[in-house]
Amino acid sequence: MPVLYSTQIFPQVLGDLSALDDIVKQRQADQIIIAIKHLKNREILKKSMGYILQGTQVLSLPAFYEEVLRKIPVDHLTEQWFIDAAFQGVKPTIYNLRIKRLIDVALSVTGLILSIPVVAIAGICILLDSKGPVFYRQTRVGWKGKPVDLIKLRTMKTGADVESPPPNGESDPRVTRVGRIIRTLRIDELPQFWTVLKGEMSLIGPRALIEKEVALFEKEVPYFTLRHAVKPGITGWAQINYPHGDSIEDALEKVQYDLFYIKNLSFFLDFHVVMRTMRVVLLGKGAK
Repeated sequence: MPVLYSTQIFPQVLGDLSALDDIVKQRQADQIIIAIKHLKNREILKKSMGYILQGTQVLSLPAFYEEVLRKIPVDHLTEQWFIDAAFQGVKPTIYNLRIKRLIDVALSVTGLILSIPVVAIAGICILLDSKGPVFYRQTRVGWKGKPVDLIKLRTMKTGADVESPPPNGESDPRVTRVGRIIRTLRIDELPQFWTVLKGEMSLIGPRALIEKEVALFEKEVPYFTLRHAVKPGITGWAQINYPHGDSIEDALEKVQYDLFYIKNLSFFLDFHVVMRTMRVVLLGKGAK
């Protein structure tokens, strides 16, 4: 029998399904969240229909997360949810097929032109600070699982990318002195405008990951492959809502934001991501 909880920070057991009518009446509930993954109980469905007709809002846990937290809990998804869900990001709309690409081209050309002096100064500093090339190229997994070459300003010592990164929260000894400054100012991302201009990436989309990470996360994180349904981005909904991390827990959290983005992709959502990104870059406020 399902157990009912209050929606407090620390959940409190209120009773089982037989007490639902009394609980709704006593607490004058105007919204009910059904947190059951495989909803097959006919009694729950019958009660839900009754509450809906009485004006009480009844939401599944994925719908509640999507509406309030702006992410989708992958642990609570079912095949039926995917059948009923409308994924705006993969629909052949005018925005997806034309407008988004035009915006990518216009902003990437503008970004490349404006970043020339910044990249030039940063490049000189990189050469003076450590041995090695100015730019760093790495193959990542992109749209539909295809490889994409990312070009960034080098922020680590040459050859350090083959070493294991330190645990989250610890300072990375592989990063050079200039590299730390460049990363803090997000300058290392500027050459990616070229990848966007070529059409291999978008300004906004899920973060492009290396093949080793993708192979691991596809085994451990439900529906992880779905994030490749759209082009990866320099910034994205997950990037502005959750700090960078490379653990399975981090991947599980971020894929929930990625699925929200793919499901709700629109001009207004992209515009919101751009504004939030500018806030992070200029003011240092938000996920990094």
